[in-house]
Amino acid sequence: SQAQEALPVLLQAAGAQLLHVHHTLGWPQWLYTLHARLNVPLWVTLHDFYPLCPQVTLTTSKGRYCGQTSSNECDACLSSRPAPRHVSIHTWRSQHDAWLQQAQRLFSPSDDTTKRYEQIFPGLRYELASHAWLEPLPLPERQRTLPSPGTPWRIGLLGRIVSAKGLDVLEAVAELAQSQAAPI
Repeated sequence: SQAQEALPVLLQAAGAQLLHVHHTLGWPQWLYTLHARLNVPLWVTLHDFYPLCPQVTLTTSKGRYCGQTSSNECDACLSSRPAPRHVSIHTWRSQHDAWLQQAQRLFSPSDDTTKRYEQIFPGLRYELASHAWLEPLPLPERQRTLPSPGTPWRIGLLGRIVSAKGLDVLEAVAELAQSQAAPI
């Protein structure tokens, strides 16, 4: 394709000295070798579990944690929600393992993420690099008061909350609070 030929030329002309990948969702196969074509180091930041599973969040079709069970169960899941190019979980992981082996630096946001990756891709060197921008900002000092008795609590949730991040739990809490006429 034109992009396959033009991108390396453009990056070389710009003087690219490093390729730092944060995600490969939607990537064509040729991008996995771009660092080699440019002859530059590859760094990878593992923001989620895409190299482990094409479902990204290790969740079933119902949005629940899959339990990271056997390859047979993973392939059964992929039969209804196929991986790109319809590959097996073994092929998926083998391809990503080969690519991750080429990374000079491999950043993981948490110990938990590192442990999950080590189960599937042992022998790689992971560097803990938490998402520093997620650290809480200092807030101005203000008086914290609880609502007076009988006044309902108002709880706001910011961001997009999906099943993989507990949407069903939040809905169950809201339903329970409503059924018990809790002041929420």
